[in-house]
Amino acid sequence: MPLPGTHSTVNKGRTACRYMFCILAGLLVLGHVARLKADTLTLKSGDVLEGQILSETETQIEIHVSLYHGTIFSTRQVDKSDIQSIVRETLEQKQEKAAYASLAKYTLNPNQELTKDQYAAGIAAFEKFQAKFTNSTATAEINKRLVDWQAEASNVTSGKVKFASAWMTPEEKKVQAAQEALQSLKSQLADLQVQRAKLAAAIATTQTKLTAAQGGTATSPGGGRRDLAGRLTAGITTPQQGEATTGQSGEIAVYQQQMSQEQGTLTSLDAKITDIQSQIPQREQDSKLALAQSKPGTGPNAPAKDVHPSKPPPPPPAPEPTPPWYTRLWNYFHK
Repeated sequence: MPLPGTHSTVNKGRTACRYMFCILAGLLVLGHVARLKADTLTLKSGDVLEGQILSETETQIEIHVSLYHGTIFSTRQVDKSDIQSIVRETLEQKQEKAAYASLAKYTLNPNQELTKDQYAAGIAAFEKFQAKFTNSTATAEINKRLVDWQAEASNVTSGKVKFASAWMTPEEKKVQAAQEALQSLKSQLADLQVQRAKLAAAIATTQTKLTAAQGGTATSPGGGRRDLAGRLTAGITTPQQGEATTGQSGEIAVYQQQMSQEQGTLTSLDAKITDIQSQIPQREQDSKLALAQSKPGTGPNAPAKDVHPSKPPPPPPAPEPTPPWYTRLWNYFHK
């Protein structure tokens, strides 16, 4: 069960890994399906084409060919005059291939156990395949998958849960999940802080270049003379001076645009850093709480402690003093 309030970024890596695992499992199954018995064309050139014959005429055969261990498929038209021999797939082989492909949906999750009903359905499907196709080339693989499913079903029956391909108690899983969430946030924070430091250095460099470019255009023609000649020649520039001024203005605009982009990126990084920093204390608290609950006598099934213990019983009353002898004698004769 996911931790409440966990930020979505914490689960992105884990979700991507699950998708990749499912894709790889599917490719593995497809590859093995392609290696099962299929239609085989042996050409006179020595090439062997394995796949499924789609259509056939008096002069040509169209075959869906599997290449590179079933990872790439293509359709080819082959002239019968180029074929040396044909081995056609039997009905039983076609049924075996279809049955094997149907087992692709029975895939174990490395980070999450399945339900008892799901394990029962998967085990029954593997056993049915074994019983029907006793000579299948996939027998060894099916046996291994069946053993894995039976082992997981046994772990679930004993009350264990699965996390990161390991079996543990539910309390231990809470600890592992909380610590992983905390570590993920800290790792993200460290990466963002490194990015921010590099970006801050880049901004400082751009600012230095911008200041230098602006300083180059600050000096006015005529050396700042205030006499009549200086004022009269202040607006007169040579063509080279005009081109230099235009080039400097363009350079300044480039630096200013670069500064604006870098400042925007810096603001976005600061927002992400602040967001993660605000989540870390809660994740640390969740981790400590899960660790405390995993200790013996502190779980949800532990006996509740008496918040208001009962007061100790009052001491017994002191015995009455023995009356003197004459009082006892008086009482004896006047009973």
